[in-house]
Amino acid sequence: MKKFTIENALICLTGIFPLSVFVQMYNNSLNRFVFIALVIALVFVFFSEALREGSKITAASVFLVLASIAISLYAYYLTRTGLINFNDAFYLPFWTLFLCYFAKRHEYIEEYIETHGKVFASFVALSTTILLLFMVTNHSYAYFGRHRLASGAFLLIVESLLLFQQTADKKYLLPLLICSYVIFNSTSRTYLIMLLVLLIVFYYRWLNNKLYFYISIIPLLFLFVCLVASSDMANYFEYKQVGNFDTLGSITSGRTVFWEADLRLFQSGSTVEKLFGHGFNAVYYANASVIALIYAHNDFLNVILSTGIVGLTIYFLAFIYYMKTMVKYAHAGISLLIVISFLFMFNAFFNGQYNYPAATISMLYLYMYLKEGAHK
Repeated sequence: MKKFTIENALICLTGIFPLSVFVQMYNNSLNRFVFIALVIALVFVFFSEALREGSKITAASVFLVLASIAISLYAYYLTRTGLINFNDAFYLPFWTLFLCYFAKRHEYIEEYIETHGKVFASFVALSTTILLLFMVTNHSYAYFGRHRLASGAFLLIVESLLLFQQTADKKYLLPLLICSYVIFNSTSRTYLIMLLVLLIVFYYRWLNNKLYFYISIIPLLFLFVCLVASSDMANYFEYKQVGNFDTLGSITSGRTVFWEADLRLFQSGSTVEKLFGHGFNAVYYANASVIALIYAHNDFLNVILSTGIVGLTIYFLAFIYYMKTMVKYAHAGISLLIVISFLFMFNAFFNGQYNYPAATISMLYLYMYLKEGAHK
């Protein structure tokens, strides 16, 4: 039994994060506490590990983390009227810290989960129970939770798949079924497509005879399409006039309309604003001028308007650093890793990967699940 450490607490916080997302619709306090605790713990363990002799934390990753903190502090300084979303100030540092730290500590984390399987399994069981309770007592729960709830459900799926792979216990497939139902009912097209990709990956890894996979995948995909077509989700894949938007704007729920406004703001900025950003509220005000006071629903626009080209460069460098390290670790086959990387960047482009901490955390457990040679 490993003694209590901040790093062990950090792992537990990632395990319980789906639960904090599920209760967020009724009370935001738990999620805010868990997220802030995650950030504080990450700062502590990252720099403690970086200063340790023989550490795997590189000087380049330390520079990226410090740069992300510095540019976020500058963006906070520019946001003179108060933050519209309190968490905006933490998203980029969290993204960079998370990717740079866990890229080098994945083996310890996997060992901790295997050693403390019952503890981690209890987090999955509790999160699943609460989610099911909310779904039963409030039939509109998934719909009103939308992307936020779908991100928590996606994380819980990945955590349960990792436990299923480690134990071969079929009870861990129950969260997969429940969370798939939740994502389906959330009407979030982005997470529905992410779920489909994940289910295909799971099905491929689960079947020992790959011939069965290739024979059955087309009928199963056809069944999936039929289920979507016969549900309320189908309305979100059809053209439906939204406000005064054009056809493309209606299909994308206004995204192309306010993305254009975001790009205009970036192009009209000074050289300093293009390099270092406008502050965290700028994207909300740009979107409010054409639709509503909302974020960009696109990581790249969110980051470049808030923290400029410098911030966007940090964002991509952290992701590339993580990918490069985890490709060596997972040994899952480059084609499969490309598919999964596309999955996360797809979410980043159409919804938001870095500003949904549950989606960011899911990256760690998904790569652990993909690790070649793990038993089923």
